[in-house]
Formats: sequence, C-alpha cells, structure tokens
Amino acid sequence: GCVTSMAAAQAPAALVGMPSACLRQWQIRSYAAEASVEIVTRRKRLLWRARSRGWLELDVLMGTFADKHIHDFDDEKLDLLHEVLELENPDLFKWFTGQVEVPEEIASNEVMAMLMEYVKSDHAGGLSDK
Repeated sequence: GCVTSMAAAQAPAALVGMPSACLRQWQIRSYAAEASVEIVTRRKRLLWRARSRGWLELDVLMGTFADKHIHDFDDEKLDLLHEVLELENPDLFKWFTGQVEVPEEIASNEVMAMLMEYVKSDHAGGLSDK
C-alpha cells in the first residue's frame, strides 16, 4: 500500500523504493498542499492590504468587503482584487462617493464591479464626501 501520511512520506528514505503510482499520488497531494498554503497566504496578504489603505473610510469599506468575499476568490479573482488594491485612494474615494464616474477599463474589472455594488447596497449613505 501507499504511505497515507504526508509526515511519514516527508523523509527522503520513505520515497526510495516507493511504487511509481504511490509516488505520483504523493507528489499530487504535496503539490495540492503547497498550492493551498500559497492561496491562503495570498488571501491574508491581500486582506491586510485592503484593511490598511491609510484612509479610515477606505480601510473599513475595503476591509469589510474583502472579509466578506476573499475566502471565495480563486486565483483569477485574487488577481483582480490585487488590481483594485493598486488603485489610488483619492480615485477610489471619488468613485465610491459618486463624485466621478468609474472609468470603463476599471469598471470592467469584476471585483471592482462587486465592490461598487457593495458600496451601493451595503453602505448606502455610509461613505460620504460631506
């Protein structure tokens, strides 16, 4: 039988002489575990960035949005969130308060569209330029 414990298979000696089917199964599990750790780490990093913009209003708004959605985001949506987090605070504030229309190239970002909907529905009147 194949070694079922990842810990038991960590030692190089455990890999020597392992049947190829078992070795492949171990490699797949090992890769999946690494990918899982990587996406969790990435989510934590992006969540911290969403909460730490330097503007209290944006910290709260973007942090609560990220708290609500980030755990469901795959790599593609995490890339889109990263793009949103790269945007400048004054621009985001103007878009969220409706002072300026969101440019089409930014509005077409699915996560930005979700964030704008979040601002309208969950924080109607809660983010103001007054």
